[in-house]
Amino acid sequence: MIDGINTNVQAHLMILPIMIFVFAIHELAHAVTALWLGDRTAKNQGRITLNPLKHIDWIGLFVFVAMGIGWAKPVPVVSQFLKYGKLGFALTALAGPLSNIILGLVLSVITGFVFLIGGWGNIIGMYLLRATEITFFLAFFNLIPIPPFDGSKIIAPLVPDEYYDSLITGGWWSMLLLGVLLLTGVHRIVTDPIMELLFTWVILPIVFGIAFLGGF
Repeated sequence: MIDGINTNVQAHLMILPIMIFVFAIHELAHAVTALWLGDRTAKNQGRITLNPLKHIDWIGLFVFVAMGIGWAKPVPVVSQFLKYGKLGFALTALAGPLSNIILGLVLSVITGFVFLIGGWGNIIGMYLLRATEITFFLAFFNLIPIPPFDGSKIIAPLVPDEYYDSLITGGWWSMLLLGVLLLTGVHRIVTDPIMELLFTWVILPIVFGIAFLGGF
């Protein structure tokens, strides 16, 4: 049992640099979009930066190393300052997962060139391939419409006004539901098929396409 725990911790430590970088990109996207839409709160708090120290939540980081599930420091957004009202808030929320999807596509291209140059046994290429998977996973995991995930904020403008604040801020019900999802792994019913489709039809075609076609 202890050996199994140690193995998991070692695996989590291996991908920790990926997580920190992806979290920084994700939170930076929120901050930049909020500024673009008129809210300077994140900018005033120094969150428009790729410096991971500005985005790390140390408890979330520790939990990730221990359990493989973690979180970054949320970017502060004051909806009253945003253009387009609820739509502006939803766009700010969407920016995070969208940045991960774009980053995943970029990493797929880079991974293909690394395999092209270094061959299929290239350790760096394998690490980048894993990084690409994690980046896409975080994007779609964050789209789950349960507070505090971005998905809840994205769909919030579509719900009646009396439910809007509850969907944005959550409460005991969202924490309970989130705990059940993470502890039971029920979320994988949705995320696993999506990831399989992405890996089969997006990541691998890009990586293999560059690696094989570049060799001709």
